This record gives sequence, C-alpha cells and structure tokens, in this order.
Amino acid sequence: MEFLDFLDFKVTDVIDIVLVAILLYYIYKLVRGTVAINIFIGIVIVWGFWKLTQLLDMKMISSMVGGFMSVGLIALIIVFQQEIRKFLLMIGSTNLATKRNLSRRFKFLRQEGIAVKTDLKA
Repeated sequence: MEFLDFLDFKVTDVIDIVLVAILLYYIYKLVRGTVAINIFIGIVIVWGFWKLTQLLDMKMISSMVGGFMSVGLIALIIVFQQEIRKFLLMIGSTNLATKRNLSRRFKFLRQEGIAVKTDLKA
C-alpha cells in the first residue's frame, strides 16, 4: 500500500493548505487589473527557463540566468514595493471579528423583514 502513503493527512496539513489558499487569494486580489500581474508572469517565465536550463545541464546560460535570479529578490522588492505596502496594509487593517458581527446584524435585519441596501465592499 505504498501508493496510499500520501493519504497520511493531519489537521496541520489542512490548516497549511487553507492558509496558503487565503494568501494566494489576497495576492491575486491585490494585483488583479494592474501591471504587476504582467511583471509577475514574466518573472515566472524567466524562473521556468532557468530551471529548464538546469535540467538540460546548459551550464553557461544556466549560470547567466542564475546570476539574474540571485539579484531578482532585491529587484522584486523594489518593483513590487507599492503592492507589498498595500498587501501589508490590507492584512493589518482586516478585523475579522467586526466584519462577522456586522454581517450578523444585517442577517437579523433581513429576518425581521426590513429591506437593507448597503455596499459592504471592505
């Protein structure tokens, strides 16, 4: 039953997957509709090319692209400075308890038959 070894799932694995999904959602929400998504796609393509050259054992081009990638972390911070700032601000300003209580209040109002028209974009 070696092929079923991957089914050894723990609660921490589920929490890990959920947290990564939430993080990716917030990052997508942050860069959607901006130029940053095109830059990110370009970086992923360069990274994929670098891994391909390593796999094919192309030493010269692999070392050149590898040198570019080693400086890439600092370049990423500089290029995505505004998006990183927005992301940290979005995480810091999210108050889940307040949003949950607010939605409960509106559900109560709907149950009472009061029509409530609001825009809850937050």
